[in-house]
Amino acid sequence: MVAGVTPTPASPMPVASPSVVEQYARELVRKGGTTRVLALRASPSWHGPDHVIVGGDRVLVRGCGSALAVREAMLEREPSDWLVVLTDRPSDDLGLTLLARMLHQQVEPIDVWHTVPGLFEARSAAPELRALGPWVAAALVEHRPVSGYPVAPAGVVTRDHALRMLTAAVTGLRGDELDAAGLLTWTLNQQARDAWRSQPEAVRDGIVSWSSGALGAVAEFAFRVAGSPGSVDAVTIGLAADVLWPTSGSAPESAAAARVRLEPSMGSRPISAPVAIQVAAAARGIVLRMGSDPGLSGEPINRSMILSRAQLLLGDVGWADGAVLSGVLPAGYDARLLHLASALSGSGDVEASLTALLAHDMARYERADTTMRAQMAARLHRWLAIPDLTPTDLQQALLRQARDDAWVDRAAADVWDGSTVPAVSAAYAALVGSVAARRTAHDREFASLLAEATSRDLLPADTVPLELLVARVVRPLAQAGGVLMVVVDGMSTAVAAELVDGALARGWTECVPADDRQRTAALAVLPTLTRYSRTSLFAGELRDGNQADEKRLFTDAGVGPVFHKDDLRAGAGELLPESLRQAVASASPVVAVVLNTVDDTLAKHDPGGMDWTVEAVQHLGPLLELAAVHGRTVVLTSDHGHVVHRGGESQSFEGSEARFRPVAAAAAANEVLLTGRRVLVPGSSVVAAVDEGVRYGRKAAGYHGGAAAAEVTVPVIVLARDPDPLAALGWVAAPPQAPRWWYEPVAASESSVAEPARRPKATKAPQEDTLFEGTQPVAPTGTPGERAAAALLATALFTARNAAQRRGGFDDDTVAAIVATLVDGGYRAHRDLVAAAARVPAARFQPTMAALRRLLNVEGYEVVSLDPDGVTVLLDRALLFEQFAIGGVA
Repeated sequence: MVAGVTPTPASPMPVASPSVVEQYARELVRKGGTTRVLALRASPSWHGPDHVIVGGDRVLVRGCGSALAVREAMLEREPSDWLVVLTDRPSDDLGLTLLARMLHQQVEPIDVWHTVPGLFEARSAAPELRALGPWVAAALVEHRPVSGYPVAPAGVVTRDHALRMLTAAVTGLRGDELDAAGLLTWTLNQQARDAWRSQPEAVRDGIVSWSSGALGAVAEFAFRVAGSPGSVDAVTIGLAADVLWPTSGSAPESAAAARVRLEPSMGSRPISAPVAIQVAAAARGIVLRMGSDPGLSGEPINRSMILSRAQLLLGDVGWADGAVLSGVLPAGYDARLLHLASALSGSGDVEASLTALLAHDMARYERADTTMRAQMAARLHRWLAIPDLTPTDLQQALLRQARDDAWVDRAAADVWDGSTVPAVSAAYAALVGSVAARRTAHDREFASLLAEATSRDLLPADTVPLELLVARVVRPLAQAGGVLMVVVDGMSTAVAAELVDGALARGWTECVPADDRQRTAALAVLPTLTRYSRTSLFAGELRDGNQADEKRLFTDAGVGPVFHKDDLRAGAGELLPESLRQAVASASPVVAVVLNTVDDTLAKHDPGGMDWTVEAVQHLGPLLELAAVHGRTVVLTSDHGHVVHRGGESQSFEGSEARFRPVAAAAAANEVLLTGRRVLVPGSSVVAAVDEGVRYGRKAAGYHGGAAAAEVTVPVIVLARDPDPLAALGWVAAPPQAPRWWYEPVAASESSVAEPARRPKATKAPQEDTLFEGTQPVAPTGTPGERAAAALLATALFTARNAAQRRGGFDDDTVAAIVATLVDGGYRAHRDLVAAAARVPAARFQPTMAALRRLLNVEGYEVVSLDPDGVTVLLDRALLFEQFAIGGVA
């Protein structure tokens, strides 16, 4: 007895199912020719449709219990119709006249196997397929897709082809989805599991048996889970299995008991550890790719729902604590975050804790923001571990803010937002307190140097005062196709550092002075208010003024037009006004635009809590696009920076502004007296706030006007689509500008004072008779990385290999810098640090890495490689020393 052909108690004749009748109808249309009637030996009791459509033809279906009924059905048929007759009468009862008008001139017994080749447009079914029994033939007929099965290769329906297509039809999956991941995902759909359980036992057993060999143990597991009672899916079980069957070490006794309790959901049979590990890996891969895609049933079955289910499942089987061991489940993430908080508080290894947190799957998805703050906290922890050196002049202090403390301020702003977990909040608060204390010390050092230089009217020779920025930087750069100068009012160095990331992602290249290849900055006019600093920027001299003065002075000096906030209002359908577009397209050497988003935020929002993307600054994105179209270099700068309100009480002084006051009382320790020509208030003297908590006016989200480094240091960012034309002007493509501690811990011997990156000097290779002769011991000077680099460059093999690829290769100093960076980083470093050592922008890392591999990977051995994480460069110490015969490095 098979599905689709069922004997009834009242008749020995089989009852033909609609699917069997439809398949015979297809056979009739395909083979009948001029004979349009087919009689099947079956029960005449027919409750299906009175006709089926086959390729546009109508095939009538009639149940006939007598020869007369058969005759009437044949007479009823229109000439264009086909007819399938279901009758329990033998051929002899119908007579020759009726039989002559039927296909094969007989009443044919129903043979489901007879219909199988036609399902696949084949000639026959393979013996090994028939050997499975009639269940497979009936199931193939029953589940035939509307569009039909794929054609069988070579005209023979093989066992594997038939069962693969049947499995796809039963599950509703495509053929290419019949794999471990596809079938585990299929079990997420409750309706699909219900439909599977409704299949005849023979069909389920047959498919499970075939899938075990053809699709693997994970596929078989998915089918067994789908056939089990209850609502637990295989992906959820797989995520629980990830901790129940660990890949390393042994699970506790409580886990073993939980495995047994899980068996009813897995087909009431145990699962081997290797299969459980495979299932867990497949389940992790599914949730990693899933995101928030809708589930198979049309309901939003997303990662979060599945992760919650798996965590609950571990509780249901009696091992809720196991979830904290998971690299996927929420409890595992929470445990790792708490471990990091403990380490930040002094009870553990911060770097190891951060690595574990970043390895958790949720770090990239549901908890991305939390992870970002944790990463920022670890960065601040690294920064605090670096010995702090005192700058000796104002330029050093200015560059410390631009090149180091800008990233500190950026990280501190994120960590300030904190956490909802009390232990994490406490750790972050303590960390921010330590950072604030050190930053306050920096600000006081900066203010002291600023006061001295201002009172003496003697700035360091390499300091660029803001009033000379256009003359010294902008106008010279305009020689290479013109400049679009974008003045983001109130933009601090921290905001600028974040905005540059967005510009680089849009295809821009940052350019920096060729001498040290590091970002530069300008010195704001005092006190740091727009009326003084911005007017002086456009005037090219120290001036107090307003927007009208800025336009007039900039234009009269022959520099170019200036567009302020009201000038940027565009008509319907325009991102930028026509007047601005024409100016940028003109021959004007410089076009200046003032953007007020940051300054406006100081009054209304929290500038520290903002994500300073290019899109967040109104008009900046379209301006960058416009500059790119017309080949202009972009100089992104400001008139002053700002500090963020994070507490503190207002002090009342008559005639004061937010961050400075008249000299009515002596400056306190958290203030500084500024006096001199560059202080543009009447009398040329003010007392300016230094500590960020000091203010003299009403509370706002942020302030400027004081003497903190973040207020006085003006970022100067030069962006180009093509940096090559700027080389003749002394500007080159910038290597990554973030300080080393941003990526990894820094040796305690290194300081955080901004200065040109030290590149180890290359050692000339000695003349030797053989390429593989070991080098002489190298004197133990410099860092371990510098000693290893010197030893490498002293080998004849290195000299020969580097000489062979000089075209597109490296100079010795660059190789020394890269090797020193990798060795000092524990034979690994972030790709941006390698790019910085090579003095190339991050966008050129790939060709740099390719050249480094050609140089160091001798005979195919991977001395240097890129980690699977895509961001870490690895240097194999053993291979390096063996391949280049390096010896005696202390």
